[in-house]
Amino acid sequence: MKQAFVTISRILMCVLCGGFMGASVYAQTNNAADGCPEPPSVIHLHYQFDWQPLDQKRLMGEFKLKCGLPSDVDWLVGMTAAALNKQNVQVIGSQLSMKDDYGQVSIRLQTDKDDGQPRSVLFPVKYLEKDNKIFSYSEVTGVLREEQTLVLRYVVDDGRVRDPNSEIMVQWLRNDKIVPGATKSRYKLTAADVGTQIAVRLTMLDSRGEVQAENVVRKDGLIAMVVSPPEIRNLQIVGDAVVGKLLSLSYDYSDRNPTDAEENSKIIWLRDGYVIKGGSGPSYQIVPQDVGKRLSVQITPRNVRGETGKTSLASMQRAVEDELITLRPDILAGVEATENAEQPFEALAPELTPLDDTAQDDIQLVSDDDRAREGASINLTRGLQLSDLSPRQFTGLDLDKNDLLPQHVVDDIEAKMIGQEISLGSIKAVIEAVNEAFREEEFELSRALLPEQIIADGRLKLQLVQTTIGQIKIEDRDRMTESFVYNHLGLNEGDYISLAQLERSIRLFNAGNKSKLTTELAPGENFGETDIFVQVNEPDAIELPSFSVDNYANEVSDWRNNSATVLFNNLLGKDDETTVTYSDSGGSNSYSVLLSMPLSYKGTNFSASYAGSETKTVSGNPDTVGYRGTSNSFSLALSHPIIFEDQYSVYLSGSYGQSFNDLTQPISGDLLSESRGRKLTLSMPFSYSNGLTTVSVAPNWHIINTVTAIPPLEVWVQKFDGDVSVSQYLNERWTANLRGKFLYTRSRHMLNMPGEILSVGGPSSVRAYQPSESSGYQGYFVSGEFRTDLANWETIELPDYAPNIQPYIFVDHMLAHSQYKKSTRADYWSGYGAGVSIPSIFDVFSFDAYWSEPLDGAVHEAEKEAYDDQLIQFSLNARIPLQSEDE
Repeated sequence: MKQAFVTISRILMCVLCGGFMGASVYAQTNNAADGCPEPPSVIHLHYQFDWQPLDQKRLMGEFKLKCGLPSDVDWLVGMTAAALNKQNVQVIGSQLSMKDDYGQVSIRLQTDKDDGQPRSVLFPVKYLEKDNKIFSYSEVTGVLREEQTLVLRYVVDDGRVRDPNSEIMVQWLRNDKIVPGATKSRYKLTAADVGTQIAVRLTMLDSRGEVQAENVVRKDGLIAMVVSPPEIRNLQIVGDAVVGKLLSLSYDYSDRNPTDAEENSKIIWLRDGYVIKGGSGPSYQIVPQDVGKRLSVQITPRNVRGETGKTSLASMQRAVEDELITLRPDILAGVEATENAEQPFEALAPELTPLDDTAQDDIQLVSDDDRAREGASINLTRGLQLSDLSPRQFTGLDLDKNDLLPQHVVDDIEAKMIGQEISLGSIKAVIEAVNEAFREEEFELSRALLPEQIIADGRLKLQLVQTTIGQIKIEDRDRMTESFVYNHLGLNEGDYISLAQLERSIRLFNAGNKSKLTTELAPGENFGETDIFVQVNEPDAIELPSFSVDNYANEVSDWRNNSATVLFNNLLGKDDETTVTYSDSGGSNSYSVLLSMPLSYKGTNFSASYAGSETKTVSGNPDTVGYRGTSNSFSLALSHPIIFEDQYSVYLSGSYGQSFNDLTQPISGDLLSESRGRKLTLSMPFSYSNGLTTVSVAPNWHIINTVTAIPPLEVWVQKFDGDVSVSQYLNERWTANLRGKFLYTRSRHMLNMPGEILSVGGPSSVRAYQPSESSGYQGYFVSGEFRTDLANWETIELPDYAPNIQPYIFVDHMLAHSQYKKSTRADYWSGYGAGVSIPSIFDVFSFDAYWSEPLDGAVHEAEKEAYDDQLIQFSLNARIPLQSEDE
């Protein structure tokens, strides 16, 4: 009966699928000519392993095809194998049939989990118009201004590309219309783009020309007009070349932007090419000293926004003639004023030799006869001539496309050079002044070049090479996403490059992230471009566990203090760090999970944590269980650098946390106490280091709220505390260290919060002391230490397995002060001692041990006796490496 039912079912399925395939074959016949027949509507999968329906459903959603050729269906076979591999099912063989016994497309899978029991399932196939997820990241960078270059950046998800011979097409769009010829990843904006919106269409075509993916990337904003300098046209000198006559100017002012009116254009009158002192107005009255000389004038247009244009020059056709006229007193005063017309240029002019030996070889001395033969032009050097009609002194400076130097800096350089004799030395000095200005503005790779020119109007033309970022290439990246590195560098292709800004971006990234970046610079493909190669040094994905054991405070919590920590790096691909810790100290055990990650390239970091603990009271024997307490807490925190300079930084951080605590009687289970705590903390840590001295100050302001259900009580308190540390390098052998802490609050309720009050010392274990009578709600302490490293002693040779051994001596809790209820404790030295620290043993262990002697008064004699066996304390840490150094 069962076999008959199966046979009837197969016949019915054959009839239904036969009807479907008839329609499908007809469609394929119509579309086969273009190489893309319609895909099948279902695919029959045969398998022989335990495949969960939920896993099948997930994969079913990815069964999408645009075409129905065997190569298209075969891509689904590979995708299925990849999905099963993630479920620990390895596909060791597959068979594709475009038409099985039932007229269907079928796939037979052979895996390492086959159990010999045949199974099958029908997967519906959805029509795939485009898979736009192929472009996992795309962005247009650059300045939206005429004559600037926009750069398209994108990342392709190779796992979604179905045809290895696919081709990527780029087409730039202006107001959603095709820009002819703009098919590269870079596009230089033109005048036609002004006022429009620019986008780029990114298309992937397979080898048949079918569109597999398409994405239009837009950059918000309209294209701005390039800074267009004003112009002077039709410049003429109006008047007769006769002593006593008044000359005036006639010209047309023009600016591409009609709202930029003329303001403070610079006018210079010249006598045979030399600047006339005081001749800077729109008119000039000829004086006797002008007789026999040819007068000329030049004007540099300037608009209301301070933009200057190209200088225009006009000369009189005839030399000035003398006539029998009576000179007024003001004209005679003008004669006296022009006797010393030359202006010094000490700030830029070199004292002796203006050029180096190589440049001097290019200097060509020209005689008067040579000038006559060359049309009265003076050859200063190859490619640089001074026209006979030009002034012999500088009258101005023209910089080509200046986007980096402030206008007031350029004006200052120009003001110093005007009136200086034109020579190779003075030209070199101007170039050096411009390059120095680039360095001061932190654009060290930009520079000024001297192009070939004929100086015809006394104005020196310099070409500016304003170096931009060509390509940013990310290397050695493993789990970190490429988009994360791009976004957190804060740099874009096409931006002007500043070494200081690049260095700051790298330092800021490295200061707030566990992964570290280094960079290399190389010439770009185009002139004036520099490529940046960014190397990513990521930590291991899993740092397996670090263990620690110590005997701190063992009289209270049993000597078996130990903990284990496991770190997971880059789980999210965003330089995130997840820390899982478990600790056991006999009387209590706890665990915690901490996630931290950067949020922006400006240094903002986020962290979230959860912690839980269980504590049991002990009396002598740790196995004797008394009251049992549990605690759970979580917190969220943000930090951001508000000042980040080479030697110092200031951060602003805030955190919020909640905790839940209870105390129960272990035998009856009765709830003895229950409380909830909330805490808001604002911090502003400051750090300074100059290589010899390091200072760190971290003040904190806390608002704490506790609510106790049993017994009912609610308390609000505030406190201000902080940590201070100072380290001073004394010499190659010794370093002095100070550390301290302070606390201030006006609430005595703090005494009921052991984790919030301040310990200023106590008996015996001064470095691992638990709060007691020596604690208070107001106070401070300072501890001092001298430390050396035997690796810095030339006479001592350390073994390879322990390259650093650091002995130290210390005095703890000096200058201590504590207020506890009505009692005050002040100016006690809690203890002194000596110890040794070994940071690394076989690259696995670290060890620290010290001997201490308490210095407290007789008030703690009883506690001293109880702690006599703790005068020597130690801690041992071990980190298990995931792989050997050779690997």
